[in-house]
Amino acid sequence: MILKLLDFIHMIIVLNPLLFLILPKNIIKKYIKWFLLFNIFIPLHWHFFNNKCMLTEISKYFGGYKGSDSNFTEKNLKWLHMPNMNIFGWKLDKDGINKMSTLHWLINIFICWYLALYVYIK
Repeated sequence: MILKLLDFIHMIIVLNPLLFLILPKNIIKKYIKWFLLFNIFIPLHWHFFNNKCMLTEISKYFGGYKGSDSNFTEKNLKWLHMPNMNIFGWKLDKDGINKMSTLHWLINIFICWYLALYVYIK
């Protein structure tokens, strides 16, 4: 049960720009700066966990992701990342997944930055 909850939270965090389609505009406008800051800090924390996500490490502590090197991304985001990895010619290995994860977060940060500066804060 705890692993499913952690995966659900992880998926919400990874796909957080989609929240802009769901949440009311007044809530987004109020918290857009925090969304941006949060998105910036996500990839920065990986350095302190040997290029791994803190939530993935917590999931591993509770017994999740046994026998997988890239864990959450490989298990839950293959459907999203593989088409893009094929475009760039990246393989489904540690290096390719790291590149794709970085690209994913660059896109998330750009979306939040654009919305923060040009849509919600005028």
